[in-house]
Amino acid sequence: MGYTLSVRQANQVNKSHNRRDNETVSRQNKKDVEEGLEAHIDPNGRYEVLIDKSQTEALHELLDGAIEDYNRKQKRKDRKTSYEKVIGTFLGKPNTQIEYETIITVGNQSDRPNDEECERLLKAAYRTFQAANPNLKITGAYIHFDEPGAAPHLHIDYIPWHHKRENGRGVDVQLGMKGALEEMGYTNEKGFGTKEARQEGARAQFSDKMREIMKEMVENRGIEVVPGQSKGKAHKDPSMHKKEEMAEKVKKKVSKEIESTYNLMMLKMLLEDEDIKQQYLSLVEDYRDVAEEILENEYKEIDNGMTKE
Repeated sequence: MGYTLSVRQANQVNKSHNRRDNETVSRQNKKDVEEGLEAHIDPNGRYEVLIDKSQTEALHELLDGAIEDYNRKQKRKDRKTSYEKVIGTFLGKPNTQIEYETIITVGNQSDRPNDEECERLLKAAYRTFQAANPNLKITGAYIHFDEPGAAPHLHIDYIPWHHKRENGRGVDVQLGMKGALEEMGYTNEKGFGTKEARQEGARAQFSDKMREIMKEMVENRGIEVVPGQSKGKAHKDPSMHKKEEMAEKVKKKVSKEIESTYNLMMLKMLLEDEDIKQQYLSLVEDYRDVAEEILENEYKEIDNGMTKE
């Protein structure tokens, strides 16, 4: 018998949800019921925590040794650094994120292996993921059997890191997904912020490779992987409406800015002002790029929220 396989990447990490903190579970279920939805989590259901580290604990494990080595080589005291400085410098850069998540599911709500087999496969998936990604510091791994709208699934949370570039500055251990993927051999010729890069670049290659590796792992255990969806029933997480509202505001703002500039352009064109015309065309292009990126990110998060995994 064959089952579907889902290996999904997520930008948001919710550890209190993953490890089933009582307050978080109660709040999520209460919100679901208020919105007329099925409770997302069965309070009496089973889940398993394979590893659970705070972000701070994992970062100290990654950075402390490298910081000590760096400071040991500094002859001047004012050139030494600290954990706080390293983290502050990283977070001071634009578009930075420390922690990411991968979610793995075998089968779907109505057609899946039994719980014992799912547990065996998902624990093997955790070990396989860990071995395949030396530049991803795992901070958490959680198996959820307790979501009525989804098959049992595995959340793996991690911090991407890489070594300092040749002739680079600072400590030898650096944070960031881009460098981590490149160090693991994923090419990034299309850049890292374009639509093409998201479709074909390093992270897309990483996602495809993880599915290939997990498919091989599952099939080596005598289970066929078949095409199809491993997603559960549609479910809105507690922040769903805020995400929708934000995306709508972005659309309206961009539309108003372009409309306002268009009206000005039309007036100026009557006076044959070529400079204003060119400014308008350039502005429209800029807003189009910004709107596309913001809305794509927002709707990606909304899509993630619509899946009970």
